Amino acid sequence: MPKDTTKTATLYRMVMPDHLCPYGLKSKDLLEREGYEVEDHPLTTREETDAFMEKHGVETTPQTWIGDERIGGYDDLRVHFGLDAPESERSDTYYGCDRQDFPSGSCYSSPVRSTSW
Repeated sequence: MPKDTTKTATLYRMVMPDHLCPYGLKSKDLLEREGYEVEDHPLTTREETDAFMEKHGVETTPQTWIGDERIGGYDDLRVHFGLDAPESERSDTYYGCDRQDFPSGSCYSSPVRSTSW
């Protein structure tokens, strides 16, 4: 019997009538581009979001798990995939530019997006 090689990640993100978290969308997109099947868990009310954050001892959403390991938010996910250096290794001039959004490498150029959010 073939071994299941599907990579899965679990994502909790805010999806409310008056707020769609952009970092949740970016996390989902990044996971899918990295080949992960995303188990998406939208948090649809402020109460649900607050209960989630209290239960897991976190202060922000989105939050991503790969297997039993909590990776964290979008910035942590970028570090996990080697797209950014850990915060402790960044210089004082780090601007947090997304390479896929700014192919020229400059934060001052117009972003190029493959999907509209």
